[in-house]
Amino acid sequence: MLPLKYVDKWRVRTGYERIVAHRAGKDFAGVAKMDGEVTNMDEKIHMVEVTYKDGSIDVFQYGEKFTEHESVSATQNLECIVQLGQKVKKGDIIMYNKNFFTLDPLTKQVDFSIGAVANVALIETDVDSEDATEISERLAKKLTIVPTNTRVVTLARDNVIHKCAKIGDVVNTTDDLVVFEDDATLGGTADSTTFSKLDQETIDLLGDLNRKTPKAKFNGTVVRIDAYYGGPISEMSESLQPIVKAAVATMQKQHKFAASTMDATDYAAPAPLPKYSKFKGVDFDETTVMLIFYIQEEQVERVGDKEVFGNQLKHTVSSIATHKQYTEDGEEIDAVFSCDAIGRRITQSPILTGIISRIVERVEKNALALYFDEDADAKK
Repeated sequence: MLPLKYVDKWRVRTGYERIVAHRAGKDFAGVAKMDGEVTNMDEKIHMVEVTYKDGSIDVFQYGEKFTEHESVSATQNLECIVQLGQKVKKGDIIMYNKNFFTLDPLTKQVDFSIGAVANVALIETDVDSEDATEISERLAKKLTIVPTNTRVVTLARDNVIHKCAKIGDVVNTTDDLVVFEDDATLGGTADSTTFSKLDQETIDLLGDLNRKTPKAKFNGTVVRIDAYYGGPISEMSESLQPIVKAAVATMQKQHKFAASTMDATDYAAPAPLPKYSKFKGVDFDETTVMLIFYIQEEQVERVGDKEVFGNQLKHTVSSIATHKQYTEDGEEIDAVFSCDAIGRRITQSPILTGIISRIVERVEKNALALYFDEDADAKK
């Protein structure tokens, strides 16, 4: 299950939601281990340093991170909520994953909030038979995910690179990621190539002619490029060196930032892989260079996708409603689900949670109306 781009805070909670961040790892939330102070921040590499009262130093990485799940990576968005020089107490949140938590502005703690809040009507119709459901266009957009697909490109260190996708490039499935040739093709050398002399039309032609030219295979935006190699960067072709150096630059800066901290081993300096290493199914020697392109694409909910209402009502989207539906009191309906399907699961918690959620929502609106001296019915 990939995290949603946007999450909502649940109205019905048990209290444990606030504990989750303190039990999860730094891919989800960073928590101060004891009293201390924020002593260093680098917004370019998205890292923050906290020095505790016993002299130990902890580091936290925020910004976009990518966690692999089989053939796809999930985009994790971590937000830092501290500032340089700020004092922190044990248990304070330093940064948190916005895809799984929402921030409480009063306590600066975060609540586990996976998923989106939706108005689900329990009606027996032909669109929700056999554990199916019909959802609105509004809910489909709300359930947007941001998967990041990876493309592994294996090169030789003396390959001449004529074109390489950059971070921020928007690519289509058939676009070339890297246009390259063996050094001997044009009679050049690794340090003397026609790299800077070819026009775009010629580069495109080379990409079409070379069957080895890797295609993007995915639509989206290139958001990250990693590089792994078996020999020194200085021995690579002049056209390949800057690509590899740019790919490992952030890794080098993060290593330097974390060098004197308790997490130094988590931020190793970039270095050639040992000979005969195997990574991503590729056997490395001193001539092997691997580039990994991360291609990110937003995807809204579609027919055939799977969802879960509550914590137990797994189902399949049978259709996306092209018209809006409303309850008798004017609330827009986000989805239609079968009440009988809930009964077959022998659980009543979805119904109880739904009723309580609606009551709490109405109390919220009445409280706001009372505070601002407005008509409560106008806030429906």
